[in-house]
Amino acid sequence: MFLQIRLDLEDKDVSRFLWRNMKEGKKQRIFRFNRVTFGLNCAPFLAMAVLHHHAELNQAEYMKAAENVKRNMYVDDIVLSCENEEDAICRIKELRKLMEIGGFDLTKWSSNIPTIMNELPSEKIEEHKQVTTLGMSSNCEKDELSYNTSMEIDGKKEYTKREVLSTASRIYNPLGYLTPFIVRAKTLIQELWQRGLHWEDPLPDDLKTTWTRWITEWKEIRNVRTPRCLIEIPTKNII
Repeated sequence: MFLQIRLDLEDKDVSRFLWRNMKEGKKQRIFRFNRVTFGLNCAPFLAMAVLHHHAELNQAEYMKAAENVKRNMYVDDIVLSCENEEDAICRIKELRKLMEIGGFDLTKWSSNIPTIMNELPSEKIEEHKQVTTLGMSSNCEKDELSYNTSMEIDGKKEYTKREVLSTASRIYNPLGYLTPFIVRAKTLIQELWQRGLHWEDPLPDDLKTTWTRWITEWKEIRNVRTPRCLIEIPTKNII
């Protein structure tokens, strides 16, 4: 997606880089990127700003699709739910047309309804049944969510306040499903401040026991499964 967005002429000079020719006697050359590149801190913002602008330009013709881009898109992932299969298929077609106008190709589609996937070219479909977005894994076959616990937390003899804060802040939880678990770590952090511990002070035995238990349970969260859909009636019937 980033490479589909052209840089403004005035911004190209700040994306210069040296190209070193390894042949003897060849001088280094200076090049400029013409497109937004991976690794730039501002790249996700630029991508979202361009997508929102593109959606607004075409909102009159693709109203629902444009609204989905603005409300349901997170950088290069779009996540949405539909009332029925017909609505989903129509929404996919509109989204693809809208994005094609801007030079964007939506791929790796995935759904819990196989018939919806039959409406798409095979090369546009995600091969894996398990897809990841917003810090969670979604199993489309079982239609359930699980949680990414790949963060390494080593067991140690001693822990410090700095390590507790660092570990707790690394958990990615934008949808809030892990909040009941994370709030326990935040309560522990509050206790560390109230007791006046410094950054490199080891945890007292009682707090160390609490933190060690939290780490052990964190590793077990990978086994937790949550149904993706918790509503059994059409949302239009909800008052």
